[in-house]
Amino acid sequence: MGLFKPAWQSKNKEKALTAFEKNILQSKLADIAKNSKYESLFL
Repeated sequence: MGLFKPAWQSKNKEKALTAFEKNILQSKLADIAKNSKYESLFL
């Protein structure tokens, strides 16, 4: 288990959305959407 979570896993929804928007690699975006707790990030 790591010490730090990626920004897209933040409890702060705005921070998570900002990190999501900056991530442009499709495979990474799919992983983020699949593992996100926010419905607005689901693909």
